Amino acid sequence: MTGIADPLLFDIPDQFESARLILRVPRAGDGPAILDAVAESLDRLRPWFPFAQGEPDLDRFEGFARCSRIGFHERTSINLLLFRKSDGLLVGSSGFNQRLDWRVPRFEIGYWVRTALEGQGYISEAVRAETRIAFQVLQAERVEIRCDARNTRSATVAERCGYQAEARYRHYDRDVHGQLMDMLIYSLTRAGWEASRAAP
Repeated sequence: MTGIADPLLFDIPDQFESARLILRVPRAGDGPAILDAVAESLDRLRPWFPFAQGEPDLDRFEGFARCSRIGFHERTSINLLLFRKSDGLLVGSSGFNQRLDWRVPRFEIGYWVRTALEGQGYISEAVRAETRIAFQVLQAERVEIRCDARNTRSATVAERCGYQAEARYRHYDRDVHGQLMDMLIYSLTRAGWEASRAAP
């Protein structure tokens, strides 16, 4: 396989499911749910995410939802909101929101969870579902998870979901405060994913 010739012609559902979650591309009207989850979780999100700096703003999150829908149709991003099946609560956000390379194809998964639901396995469940989506639906050959080397919770998710530590890039970027930071790179290839599924 030599990649997806034209991703605009590649059919991708805008919603998926796991055992407890609905993983859905954002759409108009999702801003209030995103605002609620982010506002609850600012202390946890602020060290890592630019969108959590400053005061939460409904218009900004509604704009994100609408731009995400456009990005999905243009195949430049596949952001996903995670909703709990039992009550429709927004658990957090994840998806293939950066570095989509349809030529390989190669994708990167990012994620965050609302503070009240930390430690309940929702993000690991979402990442496992997205890994399956990447290889089965998006025809990925490689999937990455990247995180600040200080973000041990994020690194633990990658390891728990079977991703292999591949590199530590020293002084790779600057964090939300402008300080130099090291980046951890985790990866999973199609061959590795298939082998893990075949293992007893």
